[in-house]
Amino acid sequence: MTVTMTTAAANSIMRGAMVPIGHASAINGNVISFTSIPNTYKDLMITIHAVGNSTYTGSRIWPRLNNDTGSNYSYTTLKGDGASPTSFRGVNNGSFFALDDFFGNNNPGSMIMHFFNYADTARFKHGLIRTAGDANGSGVVHLHAVTWRQTSAISDVGLLVAGGSSQAAHYKASIYGIRGPGQ
Repeated sequence: MTVTMTTAAANSIMRGAMVPIGHASAINGNVISFTSIPNTYKDLMITIHAVGNSTYTGSRIWPRLNNDTGSNYSYTTLKGDGASPTSFRGVNNGSFFALDDFFGNNNPGSMIMHFFNYADTARFKHGLIRTAGDANGSGVVHLHAVTWRQTSAISDVGLLVAGGSSQAAHYKASIYGIRGPGQ
């Protein structure tokens, strides 16, 4: 499902730090793409809530920016599962592959992505991504510091479900513009 952004949200009279830009839902692992994101805000925030299929225990949603499939994504991750905290790093990936195992087996999970200075065309894009997933009495949390090594403004965010319909029963996503000072 593709959600095309309009300038109505960017030009709204809404005041406050977070301005809703778009919302979408998908079933059976379909991709959600937020396209034509206006470059009128300081930061972008995307929230995702998902429930996995009953046959899969560790499901993944991989964000891809501006449909870039090159090796331009890097992350550093802290993971906690109640038993053994871990950290790991990934460089030169085709998306933010670290976002795994945060929902599955009919259990819910949520993710919050925050990209800083997303419209700045002079710098690489950096962000923080937090995930949390329930596993019926246990669970997992992740904190990812991410970098997309491109200077283009982020105008498209695709949310790919690894494994497609075999993993995600349904999920929904919302995208918000974060106003900076004076906006």
